[in-house]
Amino acid sequence: MTVKDSLGDVVPEMATAFLTAFLIWLFGVLVFLPLARRVEPSNLPLIVSVIILLPFTRFLFKGLRGLDKILDRLSKRITHELVSRRDLKKKLSTEKIVRAVVYTVAILIIYLLYSPLLSAIHPSINGIAMVVTIMIIFWILLSKRIL
Repeated sequence: MTVKDSLGDVVPEMATAFLTAFLIWLFGVLVFLPLARRVEPSNLPLIVSVIILLPFTRFLFKGLRGLDKILDRLSKRITHELVSRRDLKKKLSTEKIVRAVVYTVAILIIYLLYSPLLSAIHPSINGIAMVVTIMIIFWILLSKRIL
């Protein structure tokens, strides 16, 4: 089985899971949390946020199963474009940098999606998640030997 075949098997499931998670996030953050704040601003946003957080996390993790293959493929494609356009000699180091940047952007997007849900529970939980996100980004940069 080639990489292309395995991507073809993973992408439909991944797309369905990510789209479901994104719809849950959209309705939760843009509809239900503002309504909860209007109805009862002290306790109801906490309950609604936890209710939204559980299925959002379930579908997000279901979609993350094949994301590493797609991110690797994307980083190789970007590296190929950079190397061919700029006539770079160091393809290996460029590929490491691009892969680290792609993974960092993916982690930041995931954090930004969780941020409003975690802030509704308690602002310090969002702060802890930010610290963990920054630590993961540094770990990625160190493991790829970028820093």
